[in-house]
Amino acid sequence: MRTTKLAGMAVMATLCLTTIAQAAGTTDATTPVIFTDVSCATQGGPVTIIGQGFTPGREVSIGGATLTTATPDADGAFTADVLVFRTPGEDGEPVDVKLTADQEDIHASTTLPVLSELGIVDADFRGGSLRRTITWTFLGFQPGKAIYAFYRSRGRTLGRAKMGVAGPPCGGLRVRKPRVPRSVRLRKGKLTVVLTQVSRYSSKAPQTQIRLRIG
Repeated sequence: MRTTKLAGMAVMATLCLTTIAQAAGTTDATTPVIFTDVSCATQGGPVTIIGQGFTPGREVSIGGATLTTATPDADGAFTADVLVFRTPGEDGEPVDVKLTADQEDIHASTTLPVLSELGIVDADFRGGSLRRTITWTFLGFQPGKAIYAFYRSRGRTLGRAKMGVAGPPCGGLRVRKPRVPRSVRLRKGKLTVVLTQVSRYSSKAPQTQIRLRIG
């Protein structure tokens, strides 16, 4: 069963400023380069492109996203806010989008992984015991933060499980865990599995839900 983001899932903005700073510090100032302010983006999401090493005052054309232009400052640097769109690909998998910056005979490019949406959870709940161990796949969560599963019924939390920590660049995690841990007492009726990145349940936190019915 695959479920997707709910309204309220915050836009991912995992800054990679450390990477930018490291790269900028090891790149010849005259070499044109571009970076992005995020390590991963979502379809139609905003991205800031940072350019260095261009000719000051001459227009730069940005490609690979919503077409725009930028004018480098006296140091040959610029920033441009664009929207990125991915080509069709397998649902849930990031697609690399090539971003370019062209200024007469000066060219620079970079690639950025783009997801179709945030809060993607892929888990197979078809057939077999709810205690069965399966492969859980997560994408579009906040990298570096833990993902938790809360098991809720009739407005109460029956139990919680820490699934693991989302990794870079797109907040992904693949882990083998039970569908429902044995610490959670099952009862007839509706059971909602809430996947979120807060350690204590909150209905206001960004989350993805899997809804089950126990007969």
